Amino acid sequence: MVHLNRSSRLKILSTILVGIFAPSLKADVISFFDPLPLKKDTLSIKTNFFIANDPLPLYYLFHGWKKGYHPKDGKNIALLESRIDINKIYDDLTIGYFYQYNAFIKTTKDFTTLVYLTKNKLNLQKAKKYNLDLQINGIKQQGLNIAKLIHFNKNNSNKIELLLGAYLSYATDMQEGYIKGDGISNSKKDYNILANSSYFYTHNYLYKLKTDDTNGFGFGTNISIIYKNLDYNYKIKLLVNDLFASIYWKDLPYSKISIKTKNKKYDNNGYAKYNPSISGLELYKDHWQQLKTSYKFETQVSTRKMNFIAGVDSKYDELFPYLKIQRYFTPNNKLSLLYETRFKSFGMAYKYKAFQAGFTLDKFSDMSTVGLFSNFYFKF
Repeated sequence: MVHLNRSSRLKILSTILVGIFAPSLKADVISFFDPLPLKKDTLSIKTNFFIANDPLPLYYLFHGWKKGYHPKDGKNIALLESRIDINKIYDDLTIGYFYQYNAFIKTTKDFTTLVYLTKNKLNLQKAKKYNLDLQINGIKQQGLNIAKLIHFNKNNSNKIELLLGAYLSYATDMQEGYIKGDGISNSKKDYNILANSSYFYTHNYLYKLKTDDTNGFGFGTNISIIYKNLDYNYKIKLLVNDLFASIYWKDLPYSKISIKTKNKKYDNNGYAKYNPSISGLELYKDHWQQLKTSYKFETQVSTRKMNFIAGVDSKYDELFPYLKIQRYFTPNNKLSLLYETRFKSFGMAYKYKAFQAGFTLDKFSDMSTVGLFSNFYFKF
């Protein structure tokens, strides 16, 4: 355990966003383990990548917050969902490998606005109080999946498929914590901050601190349910991923600190520059990280050549509704159009025989949302 009482060049929201999201490059927002409908005796490879944030275009998020600042009123979120699944399907049994890298940040508009104004040396509103509230959650893990399919009512027009799965995983990176406090502008160019932070991490994005490498071992369960009514060409899907999922970390770095903007200097234009004073505890702790459960609920109505789909993903206490329209030109040739409402992104996917790929964007230039996915299977 180390008692901290020092000055440090503090790096808050912008550094956290760049540090977590920059290393990474399905049209849905959340990445799911979703092998249904199963194709027997196949090897399936799925990739999914989705990155979005409310305040900024992605380019300027990683290049100094220079332009395009457009925060939401109230809470603002940044989200990364990326996943690779390689599954071998034996009759009703699925065995596979997965890689998952997810991150989530939720903060106030006050927080992002203060960062934006001070990074770009723009004038502050005098005597304004900024509510500084940031929460962060992230995991990078890989592991082995196993899942068993159970059929109900095989011979009726109403069919139910239930997939029960479990996994073991090895984790190498994580983030879990918060910053809470207040900022007050003294003038158009000067401000003070008083905040507290509680923070588990494998890499410290708040201030420079060398730590020992660590890793974690975890487990979790996945559930998939599909109901089909063949008479009315109607289908309902429910997915639950990372249910009762945890990662155990041995000797994980943890900090509980107070942050004060002391050691004030001014640049040539009169804007305040700080090396904030940081005091508190820095130690290593054993920690059970509880992974966030993700949910998908989807309904589908079909005609001979069209599917109409409405659904919602849920994770981190957020909802991500979406709509899809799918058009079959042949049984092996399908075009999908989609729209998700949380980040207002649109997309397209195309399937030809055993290969499918697609994308989502919120706009064609200065986009704040990008999604890419692919799906390929090989039948033995």
